[in-house]
Amino acid sequence: MNIESEITQLRLLDSQLRINGWSEQAAAEIFRRYRAVVGKLTDEIGDETDLERVISGLSAQTAVPVSEAFAAAGSASLADASAVLSWDGNYKGFRPVALSKQQLQGLAMTERINGQALTAHLSDAIGKEARRLITDARIEGKGIRSMTAEIYDALGGAVSRRNIETLSRTYTATASSYARELLYRQNDDIIKRFRLNATLENGNFRTGGGTCPRCAGLDQRVYSKTDTRPPLPLHPNCRCVWTPETVTWKELGLDVEEMGRSYRPWAERAENGRKLAGGTFEGDFGDWWGQQGKAWQDKSTVGPTRAALIREGKIGFSDLVEPSTGRLYTIKELLKG
Repeated sequence: MNIESEITQLRLLDSQLRINGWSEQAAAEIFRRYRAVVGKLTDEIGDETDLERVISGLSAQTAVPVSEAFAAAGSASLADASAVLSWDGNYKGFRPVALSKQQLQGLAMTERINGQALTAHLSDAIGKEARRLITDARIEGKGIRSMTAEIYDALGGAVSRRNIETLSRTYTATASSYARELLYRQNDDIIKRFRLNATLENGNFRTGGGTCPRCAGLDQRVYSKTDTRPPLPLHPNCRCVWTPETVTWKELGLDVEEMGRSYRPWAERAENGRKLAGGTFEGDFGDWWGQQGKAWQDKSTVGPTRAALIREGKIGFSDLVEPSTGRLYTIKELLKG
């Protein structure tokens, strides 16, 4: 990889880190706005028809701040990637992409992700726990009117918060990826290949937190411009990002001194998400993972069986995932070779 591509990758990853940090704050703010209206609406629930109407109302109201976050993330990602690919305006042949926040917000409301529009995703995220409560209440012979407190807790509690924040983070990641892909297509002539970058972060096999094995298995995989690339985000809460390998400054007609070397940030987190340690690392996820101890590796998101296969040299991280779709191979498939 030439020095231009290394610097491009570094700058785009740095941008994505900032967008990820902002996304976390936005997700928490979206839930605060959601929580403020839960109490008013839950007072209106008298039967299951009322419950569905309340869930629909909450979904519609929550869709607005989620779409605003989608637009903000898309705009920020587009601006950052434009600055990177144009070398801060020095490359005069760069072709910009114009996307207004209104266009992006409209896209968030209408785009079907995994077959569903935003309000449908929110209805699932918000109503799942409340609907489960109603099902259990029927079995116990309870009436819905006697469950006001439980429904209020279900709609405004920890499960709803986790679901809404996951959805918010996934939508902002989708916006960021969407904006960059448009820009990459517009400036296809200066791009040679694409590289998938996963987040270097410890995980937990039991809780599923941290860098998942799908993302770890695809980390630093290079795709030609004609290869089928798995769409990002790969899954809810995915923080992977595509970075392009570009032509040289000389080919762009630029006279820019070579500078810097690329590095990648990593983080060590507790199960509650609190950051314990961090630093930078040169190499892919497999290299980083390999420097950790056996207990750490067995606890990571690849799980103890895959970890043992990797340590024994029977498979590598690149063998964990089907490259064109990002599907994680089962352990049975891995053992068959």
